[in-house]
Amino acid sequence: MCKTSSLDLGIPAGLLVYEKSENNIFTYALKVMNRGGKVVAELGYVADGIRKNFGLTNEVFFADLNWTALIKLTSKKDIEFKEISKFPAVSRDLALLLDKEVLFKDVVAVATQTEKKLLKKVELFDVSRRAKITSKARSSCRELHPARRERNTQRQAD
Repeated sequence: MCKTSSLDLGIPAGLLVYEKSENNIFTYALKVMNRGGKVVAELGYVADGIRKNFGLTNEVFFADLNWTALIKLTSKKDIEFKEISKFPAVSRDLALLLDKEVLFKDVVAVATQTEKKLLKKVELFDVSRRAKITSKARSSCRELHPARRERNTQRQAD
């Protein structure tokens, strides 16, 4: 039995208890209860027999949530909502030729310091150390994710 919460539902970790569910609709499942033993959620992989009855061949993950019980557990904590951006996210790929000594975290630091509001995330997706480049350099590719609540102009995204 685990007594810590890895899910951020706004419920203090000490209020939930987790254990393996024995519900036969699942192949493997987790039961989430409040400290009093009331089940607030069961989630897991749907059993093969049930999937076959519906003609489903892929694995299916199902969650049965007792919203009334979950809301009671969150009632002591303020829940904060943020408006979802009306504009789709944009990403740009950037290839750089850098000395081997330059670390990815240093590039991220410079990028985020340069554009604090617009740049949401920087990811490294390729590193090449080909002999054609030079023995002292490497080519690395990064994906930049600018995002704002307002419309990004093409110039801002680039």
